[in-house]
Parts: sequence; structure tokens; C-alpha cells
Amino acid sequence: MKQKRRGCKTCIRTTLLGISVMAFSMGNPVYAAETEQETNTNAGVLQEQQGNIESPTDEDPSEQEKNIGTSEEKEPESLDQNGKKEDDVIGEAGIVTGEAGIVTEDTDKALSPDNRNVSEAQQNPNPQIFALNDLTVNPQNGWAYDKNVLTFSSSGDYTVTGTTTRDRIVVAPDFEGSITIEDLTINTSSGAALLVDPSAKLTLKLSGINTLNTANVSNAGLDFSNVTSGYLIITSAAGDGISDGSLTATGGTNGAGVGGGSNGYAGNITINGGTITAEGGTNGAGIGGGSNGYACNITINGGTITAKGQTSGAGVGGGSNGDVCNITINGGSITAEGGINGAGIGGGSGGSADSISITGGIVKAYGTISGAGIGGGANGNCTFATITGGTVEASNRNGRKGIDGGSNGSAKNTVITGGSIKGPVSGSPTDGNGNYVYKAILENQPGITSVNVDGMDYKVAGNHENDDSYYLYMTGRDHVINTPQSRYIGEFAASKITISELLENMYTLTIPASLELGSMHEADISVSRVYMTLPDMGKQVKVKVSDSTKISQEGVLALSRTGGSAEVFTSVSNESGPLTTGIEILSVSDRGSDSRKIYFGDPAASAGSSTVPAGNYSGTLTFAVSVE
Repeated sequence: MKQKRRGCKTCIRTTLLGISVMAFSMGNPVYAAETEQETNTNAGVLQEQQGNIESPTDEDPSEQEKNIGTSEEKEPESLDQNGKKEDDVIGEAGIVTGEAGIVTEDTDKALSPDNRNVSEAQQNPNPQIFALNDLTVNPQNGWAYDKNVLTFSSSGDYTVTGTTTRDRIVVAPDFEGSITIEDLTINTSSGAALLVDPSAKLTLKLSGINTLNTANVSNAGLDFSNVTSGYLIITSAAGDGISDGSLTATGGTNGAGVGGGSNGYAGNITINGGTITAEGGTNGAGIGGGSNGYACNITINGGTITAKGQTSGAGVGGGSNGDVCNITINGGSITAEGGINGAGIGGGSGGSADSISITGGIVKAYGTISGAGIGGGANGNCTFATITGGTVEASNRNGRKGIDGGSNGSAKNTVITGGSIKGPVSGSPTDGNGNYVYKAILENQPGITSVNVDGMDYKVAGNHENDDSYYLYMTGRDHVINTPQSRYIGEFAASKITISELLENMYTLTIPASLELGSMHEADISVSRVYMTLPDMGKQVKVKVSDSTKISQEGVLALSRTGGSAEVFTSVSNESGPLTTGIEILSVSDRGSDSRKIYFGDPAASAGSSTVPAGNYSGTLTFAVSVE
């Protein structure tokens, strides 16, 4: 259909009201489309508008003369570069076409002569940026806009900004690329604010302050439900591990803040950066499953995350009745709070947790009423919780159920080899090799960010909130704990490890009190449990033959008879040869142990005598111990 505009300006808008396509003759097109109301179909809009337009052929000729006016001068016709009249309107109703993709919208307001957006768009120096209703998209290719839905169908990298209560965003199947949302606010009730297809592979980059909220009863704010081959990565536009750029995502009833909608499970979600606040709707997790939806394969590597589940949903994990598997936290700052009977991190009410791993970061996880801090929701179990690093606090509102199943649930196969864990830990925790581990409290450590146990970095992530102590789990033996400022000894007794500061070097020297040469000719000298103070860590405990020992250079030790003056002699040696004063027996480093043998010959008479007179003889071999 083609309609020519008539000469009177008062008739221009009337004639074009039913048309949704414009052809501009100069430069690359930039379209700004706005509506006063949402439309279900553009065809309906067009039909309604056309019903209000009288055909120019039906007008009375006299009326046409009135509209034309008395001036004989007519406006010159302008031709575009294709030779068509610039004022002709050509194309399908309701669709704007061009390199920008497809835009379907009621253009009544956009085509109004006093609409500023049109003139600004036409003069936009950057033809790559397109304004669609309240949203702006960059670049111009790879997307479509129809019925207030902006759909990204072609893989690539895009930026969206704007504030709207009527538009939504959809990422189509098999999409692969990134979308940067920059100061974007979407508040909607007609679906998810941002819906990502289960097969899409999307990296969502955060710049500025962003909000994705829905009041729809079936959707998450950022909806990534029932994932198949796709994944969702969220990070800061400034880079991974950076908290710049924020996102607040709120789900509708039965939806998660980020993750599954109603009955939708969530998976393959990775957070690398940004500041994210995610709150589920009723029965939804903050990050994870919607109502009756489980969550699996959620990884947090960085950023600042606050996740809150509503009624029966977990903070991070399953929605109501939803289990959780394979949650991994490697870094960042995470605060997770479950809804009524949901876990902070783990299962929703009635849901169990399997394979939760924390290797780093600051993690605060709180269950509400009957859910665990980390583990199962009410009536749910916790299996294979593993902590190898991080600063972790976990409990429910009653201060119980830290790492555990929920009420009526249990925990097993809990493994702890690092980190600081504040709160109750169930499941008979071990080191993963069958050795039970026991909690010890390292007190008064303000500002300390590194703790080393027996030479192994425990990878703590800084102090607990309003608490300068570290809560370390170690096997049932003595341990040495190092910080950058001090050194400590953890002594194990009665299934408990007590930590005290190492103020002086400690070691254990073992030598026999006596030796009866008639039956034995060797003795063991040993040094064990060597714990050096921090300044002496590079030194060794050395054992030598003391200068006060009466022994010759050939290793001959004199023995004297009790009650008499007769003397006999014995030879003294080790594996290296005869011993004499100043000879080193052994040397042991920090946290080490070692032993050596000393050999004694048969007693012999003094020179000139062939027999040893009867009697009891004794001699003394003295050792000197030093740290050097």
C-alpha cells in the first residue's frame, strides 16, 4: 500500500497515522519508536488506525481545496537516492526494516512533528546506536524488536541501556556472545525482565547500576531456566574479580532472582565479578531454582553477591522442594540467606545438598528457622561438603545447623583441609584421608590475612565480620601455626587442640640415663618435636659432645671404680668414627626429628695391666645442645 501525503501540514499526521514504515533518503537510519500504550499485535494497531483514516479519494473536492489552501505555490517533491519520492511511505505495516534488524512498533508518537526523539535520532552522529521505546541498543545488527520485546538472535557483542516498565529482553536459542547492560532498569509484569534461552551461551557484563525485576508469577528476574547446552556468565564490564557494575534481580512469585522460573531448575551459572543482589519471589531461591526447581553447577569466582531466598527457597541453591548439586565458591564476598526452612547455601525447604565446595572467598550463609547455613533445607540432608579455603560463617537463626542437614536431616562426608569455619560443623569432618579433624581457635588476629598450618596455606580470606579469631580444623596431633607476625603451637589432647603462642624454641632431646656395658654396647640419641620461634625458624637444634667430657682425641672415655682408685677405659664412636669433644652427633631443623647411635667398646685395663680389677665402674658422656 502506498499513500501520498497531501499538501496541508494539518493532514500529514492523519495520513501517516496508519503507517508504520518510513524511508529516509539521507545517511544511515536511526529509529526512535515510542508508544502511549502496549500493543498485542501491530496488525491490530494498524487496522485500528486505518479505520480512523478517511480515504483521500472519498473526500469532497471542495473540502480538498480547503485543505490545500489558496496559495498556488506547491512544495517541491524531494526524491531519495533511488529516485522515489522522499515523502512516500513504503513497506509492510508495523515493521521498520534496515540494518538495525526488525523493529515493530506503533509509530504514532514517533512520527509526530513535535516528537524530539525523531529529530534527535535523525541527527545522531553515531548510527550504530538505536533507540527503541525506552531502550537503546548498540550496535545496529543482530536483534529484533517486536511487541515490546527486544530479542537478540544473532551471536555477537551488544550493549543495552535505558529505563522501562514496558519492554523486556530475550536472548534467543543458540545465541553465543556478550551483552553489556549499562544503567539498565527493567520493571515488568509480563514475563522475565531478561529471559535467556536454555541453549544460549551468554556473558552478561555489568556497567553502572542495573535492575531486572519482574512481578510475573512464573519467572525469575534474570531467567535462565531448564538449561540444556547453554551457560550464563555474569561479570563486571571492568573485568573478572572486580565488583564494579551492579545488578539487582528480583523474581516474581515462584521465580528465583537469578535462575529458574516456576518449576524451573537452574544450572551452568558462573559469577566472576560485579555487585549482585538477587532475591527470589515466594518459594524461589535468590540464585538458583524456582518453586519446585533444583539447582546444579553454580560457580562463584568473584564479585560481591547478596542472595536471599523467599518462603522455602535457599539463598543460593534450590527453590522450595528443590535439591542442589555442585555449588562451587572460589572467591568473592557472598552473603546468602535462605527463606523459611531453606538453607543459606544448599537445598530449599525439603531439599538436600550434594557436593558443595568452598575453596576461597568470604562466605556468610544463614539458614532460616529449620534450614542449615550450608547444606540441607528442612528435612533435607547434606552430603559431600568440602572446604579447602576461605573465611566461612554458617548457621541458622538459632546459632545451630552450620554445615549440616536441615531439621530432621543429617550430614555426612564433610571434608575440611583449610579455611576458617565459624559455626557448628556436623558429619564427623575429616581431612579426606580418613583422619578426623578438630576445631581449634586462633585468637586475636586483627588484620591477619594469611594462616599457615604445618607448612600448608589455609587460604583464609581475612577476618570474620566483627571477629578477630580464626577457626581452624586440624587432625588429631600437634601442629605448628604461622601467621606473618607470630608462631603458635597447637597441642592435641583429649580430642581437643589448644593453641598457644610459641615464645621460645621447643624440642625434645632423648638420651639414655645409663648404659650397662656388660649387656649393651650402643645407645640412641634423638631430637624430636622441634618448634622454633618465628625469628629462629631457619636455625637448627644441634647436639655435640660437650667440652666437659673426659674423653681423649682417640675417643677413649675413662671409667672409675666405685670406692677405689683403679681406672679402666672404653672406646666411644658413632658411624663416622671415634667421638671426642666438640664432635656433632646430629642436627635437626624446625618441625623435624632425627636420631643417631653411639657405640661403646668393652672395658679395658690401663696400660701395663692385662686384667680389669673387679668392681663397679662408671663414666659420664656429656652432650651440649644449641640452636644455631
